[in-house]
Amino acid sequence: MSRGLGDVYKRQEEESVIRRVMAMTVTEYLEQIKTARQEVEYCRHKIDELHDIAMRISGCSFEEHNSPNRQTEARFVKYLDEIAEMQTELEQKREKYMTLELEITHTLMSLPDPQERQVLELIFLHGLTTQETAKQMLLSTATVKRRKADALLELEKMLHDEPQ
Repeated sequence: MSRGLGDVYKRQEEESVIRRVMAMTVTEYLEQIKTARQEVEYCRHKIDELHDIAMRISGCSFEEHNSPNRQTEARFVKYLDEIAEMQTELEQKREKYMTLELEITHTLMSLPDPQERQVLELIFLHGLTTQETAKQMLLSTATVKRRKADALLELEKMLHDEPQ
């Protein structure tokens, strides 16, 4: 049976994920998304903060422009430059987050049990607590914990026992 080019690329992508995951636990692998989300939020917060500072700085007066010892560029320009740098960083972090989210979603789709998959999606991709996940899925907290543990074990087997 002949394999299409798409199958070859898909297999190469899976092998790439497997090689990267081999250096960490499955939980560490899944928690990368939380860290990436926090980095995006930090950049957004920092941009808002810099924007507020830049808006509060008053312009320079006529005397300041004529003084040879004074910097003639308005102080808020420094903050605008920082905002531009942070926006570039935000775009990079956002792209990293989106790539990681797609990769993890793809990995979770390989779980055979849909409820185990949903538990991991809610906890890792959506950032819900065990209690919030239990409430949303109409399950007990103990059941969510058990399903999470079972799913992590299954992923561990799938990702680490995979032939190279």
